[in-house]
Amino acid sequence: VVDVTECPIRKPLERSVQEVLYSGRSGRHCLKYEVAVEITTGLFIWFSGAYPGSWNDLNIIRILGLLDHLERNE
Repeated sequence: VVDVTECPIRKPLERSVQEVLYSGRSGRHCLKYEVAVEITTGLFIWFSGAYPGSWNDLNIIRILGLLDHLERNE
C-alpha cells in the first residue's frame, strides 16, 4: 500500500512560501510524506519526504520513481 500523507503546518509568513506549501485539496498548509507498507507483513518498505503541500500525490510517486520498484499489478 502506498499513500502520501499530509502533515499540517502553521501558515508561513512569506506569500511565496505560502503558495508552495498550500494544499488546495485539503485547504491547508502542509508538508507531504510518502509511505509504502507491505500488506502481508505490515513492514514499512518505503518512506520519503518532506514535499511541498502543493505537489500532487501521484506526481510525488512518479517523480521519485516508486512506480518503477513495484511488481506488476501491485
